[in-house]
Amino acid sequence: MFFYRSVLFLSLLFTARSLNQDGLFLQRVKLGLSDPAHSLSSWNERDDTPCNWYGITCDNSTRRVNSVDLSSSELTGPFPNFLCRLPFLTSINLMNNSINSSLTDDIATCKNLESLDLSANLLVGSIPASLSELSNLKLLNLASNNFSGAIPTKFGQFQKLEWISLAGRIPSQFGNLSNLVELWLANCNLVGPIPESLSKLTRLSNLDFSLNRLTGSIPSWLTGLKNIEQIELYENSLSGELPLGFSNLTMLRRFDASTNQLTGTIPIQLAQLELESLNLFENRLVGTLPRGHSKVTKFV
Repeated sequence: MFFYRSVLFLSLLFTARSLNQDGLFLQRVKLGLSDPAHSLSSWNERDDTPCNWYGITCDNSTRRVNSVDLSSSELTGPFPNFLCRLPFLTSINLMNNSINSSLTDDIATCKNLESLDLSANLLVGSIPASLSELSNLKLLNLASNNFSGAIPTKFGQFQKLEWISLAGRIPSQFGNLSNLVELWLANCNLVGPIPESLSKLTRLSNLDFSLNRLTGSIPSWLTGLKNIEQIELYENSLSGELPLGFSNLTMLRRFDASTNQLTGTIPIQLAQLELESLNLFENRLVGTLPRGHSKVTKFV
């Protein structure tokens, strides 16, 4: 039995060592990530190369890894710096996962990168200025994360950059802030829809999402925030019709959804509120304010 186990161990050890260096680096990447969906199940250490692994592309002639695309794979963990050990890697796409923690200056060791997409993750902290050292980088997408601080001034030193996006989405986790009274996210380069989770902010009195690039419709749950006094949604790309149910918002005094792409008519419930200001200009609305029952002090 001892002899059999020894032979088996040596056999496995020899097999594992047959994997080339790129594959060994990717195995370290796998060890550093949580993979509940088993997206990396094809990353078999018994293979000679990783070229047939999920998300991996190799150069046809050299059989060296040049692209890693693990987008929407339900992966969790810090950014896998071992990717930067791949000497011929030109593209990394980890979009729409749960890559967390912060990016370190080690990202600059991905010297040959031409494309880096880390959008729609959970990255925090400052954006590393060392990214500007990636002299071949043409595309950089860091949108929809939770970065803080200023955009590094060194970003003006990119040599070949053609496309960059640093915009963010409204974190759905904000819905857990049950005691929140004011939520000001004006002019934050926000994209995407207003998340459903914010319907839980029942104590909210002031909501300001103005001067962003939000899309989708104005959610109907907004009319359930009975303590809301001010709603600012102007200068976005919101579309669709204004929701019904405004009669619930008896505390509302100011509503501004101007400069969007709203359609349809103005609900009579909105006009019947004792608003101090109602701004809906520069939309695609039809009809007029129902003047017969209007209690609006200022309408634009």
